[in-house]
This record gives sequence, structure tokens and C-alpha cells, in this order.
Amino acid sequence: MESSFPKVLILNSYGFNDYTGGGITLKNLFTGWPLDKIALAHWDLSEPMEELCINYYRFGYEDNHFIFPLNYISNEPHIGVSGPYKPKNGKSYKTGVSVQENAAPIQANPFKRIFLSSLNKSGLSEYVHPLKLTKRFEQWVMDFNPDIIYSQCGSIASNTMLCKAQILTGAKVVTHTMDDWPSTIYKEKLFSWPLRFAVHKKFIRNLRKASLRLGISEAMAAEYEKRYKLPFKYFHNPVNCSEYNNLPPKLLDNKYTVVYAGRIGIASSDAIAEFAQCVNSLRLEGKNVTFKIYADINKEVSGKFNYEGVEILPSLKDINHIEKIAEADLLLYPVDFSAESIEYIRLSFPTKLPSYLSSGVPVFCYGPSNVYSIDFMINKQLGFVCTHQNISILKETLIKALEDNNKKAKFAEASRKYAIDNFDKAKVQQLFHNELKKVHLAG
Repeated sequence: MESSFPKVLILNSYGFNDYTGGGITLKNLFTGWPLDKIALAHWDLSEPMEELCINYYRFGYEDNHFIFPLNYISNEPHIGVSGPYKPKNGKSYKTGVSVQENAAPIQANPFKRIFLSSLNKSGLSEYVHPLKLTKRFEQWVMDFNPDIIYSQCGSIASNTMLCKAQILTGAKVVTHTMDDWPSTIYKEKLFSWPLRFAVHKKFIRNLRKASLRLGISEAMAAEYEKRYKLPFKYFHNPVNCSEYNNLPPKLLDNKYTVVYAGRIGIASSDAIAEFAQCVNSLRLEGKNVTFKIYADINKEVSGKFNYEGVEILPSLKDINHIEKIAEADLLLYPVDFSAESIEYIRLSFPTKLPSYLSSGVPVFCYGPSNVYSIDFMINKQLGFVCTHQNISILKETLIKALEDNNKKAKFAEASRKYAIDNFDKAKVQQLFHNELKKVHLAG
């Protein structure tokens, strides 16, 4: 019954989308929530999804710009819809506010570019370019009058806004942490210590105020309970397992294709480059192996993967990935071995992993064993795993995996069964929706 659903305000840096882990998870968890009981405030440029929500607010220039006098010298671009808006045929249109066009680009003046870059490197941009609680936003929030505020907060700005919105409305709070950003955020900034102190203070305040605290994995929930002395539950990305019901059988021959589909970032780029080097080495030995990378990357980064047999292709949207995944003999799940990467992703459960496991295509993991997602694959025996940062060992493990059809079939069957039992969209959505209803009914 729709009357049992509370009104939820999602307060997030990004909105629903088909191309980022957090956006896909957000979309899949909130699918089916009544349209009149959901609103989304965000500050990225993602387009609205009217099948999920019809009440949006985008933090624009008025809410988020340089303080005086930097606002005059920065010539900051005013981009996209700002303020409340509603979707129309998958696009944004104004509701009493204008669509703002670009001003002259900041990069036009080299002195401004250097100055703004220094602000970013120091971390002071958090304070000279703050996210503000404007009268316009306050009115929009109070008109909606939420029962719950849900946020994947992960910065000073997002934690500050969550705190202010909760005080404004008196609504209950649900936090959902996507990765262990508290362990890594602002470490590279010049003013790292005060920035980290500030964000931790705000985050802990929000955790203590929250009626429900969620992590992205079982490991994160367990560690955060110890770290923050508060109870945690966990929800990760659910998938529609039935999408993969009719995948055509893979032709068994001596031509092999390995596919990676997803973002290339802080915890994966080096491992992908090492895997590309491994494929190149196998081809030099006469093995017919192709490595297809589906990701949006610039030319500067793509040079890391410039090896024989490696194809860099446009990223797959959540809605068109199935046929490309079906081409694969193996799906690569990579994690970098650096200390920084391990610290960042150690407790995470990336969005792509449930999709990989539900596909029925066997997964090949390359990464350190002290990361939860790799350890999960080992303990559950759901795929091939190489935990050694050594090209010779990686080559040996990969070619054995490609040529062992019996083991590929075994892992494909086991991983799909596990996904259906644990990641099915309808089941997980219902559990997630029930948790939010419990928060509302708790009084």
C-alpha cells in the first residue's frame, strides 16, 4: 500500500543514473517508491529519471559559488538547471527558475587557473566555495515536508547540508556509506588535518543523529560498528537477474575474450594496465586472447592500456550491457595493489560485482586478498582469483582459467545461483523499502 511509504528526500552529490556505481545503486534501491513520496536534491548534471522521481532540486550557482571577492574574480560558469525542476521526456525543465548558460570559462585566464588549482590542492575550496542552505532550497524542502532524509554523504559539503536539512525539517536520517572515504578523504590536501577533523566531526554527528546507518558491505557494517560504536546494516546494488536468463551459450574454441566494464579510477587503473600487459604477453606466445575495456577514458590515461589485443570501447550503460557481457569468456574484476587503493576500497562491494555474478559469465579477479570483495570471491568460491602482483603468475592463472571449460561452467553456475539468492532486485528492494518504513513507524 502506498500509504505505508514515508516521504523520502534523497540528498546526494549525484542523482539516479545508469553509468556510476552510486547512481545505479541509488536507482535500483529506490525503484518502486511512490512518485509523490520521493524528492531528490543533487549537485551533479545528471538528467532526471521521471519513472523514479518527478520532484528534483539541483544545487546551482545560487547555492554553491565562491565567496566574496572570489565570486567576482573567478568568472565562474553558471551551468545547467538551478533550483527546483521537474523532468519532461527525460530532460530538465524549469519551475520558476532559469536554465543558466555558460559564462566565459575560468581556464581562459592562466593566473585564475593557477589560483583556483592552488585552492583545490590546499583544500580551502571547501570553505571558499561552500554549499549553502538558501531560502529557495529551504522553501522547496518544506513544501515537500520529508519524513526521512537519505544521504550517501561523503564530504564536508554533503555532511553539512545533511545536518542543516535535518535541523530544518526534523526528519529522520538514513546514512548510506558507499566506500571507506573517512579513511582516505583529504589526505592529499595541504590542510589535510583540519579538513579531516572537520569532516569526521560532521559525519559522526550525522551518524549519531541517524535512525538507520547503512554500509555497502557486510565487512563495512561490521567494522563501522566497532569504529563508531553504533549499529550498522548493509545494502549493496541489487540486479535484475532475469535479464540474463536467455544469454546465448558461448562458443567453445581457442579464441578468448576477457571483458572489463566499468569505471577506471583510484583503485583499478594499475591492475587493469597490468592485466593488459599480461594479455599482450600471451598474444606474443601465440594465444588468441582479446581484452575489451568498456570505459570512458581520456587519451592521456588510455596510453596505460595501449597493448596488442586490447580494445578500448565506449562505456556500457546499465541498460545495454548484457549483449556485450555475453561475448566474454571471462569478466575481469580488478583491484590495485597499492596501499592507498587498498585503504580506499578495502570495505567496499563495487556495483559491478553483483551484475557480473548474476550474468552467468565466470569472473576472473585480480587483486589483493586483504580487500573484502576479493576475499568474498575466494571464500564463496565464485570465480577465478589471482592475488599475486606478478605478471608471470597472472599469465599462468589466466590461461588456466580460459582453457578450463569445466571450471568455467562450475563458477558460472555457482555465481549465478548466489546472485539470484542474494542480489535479486525484487528481493533486495523489498528489504530496503521495509527498512525505511520501519524507520518511519518507529516514532
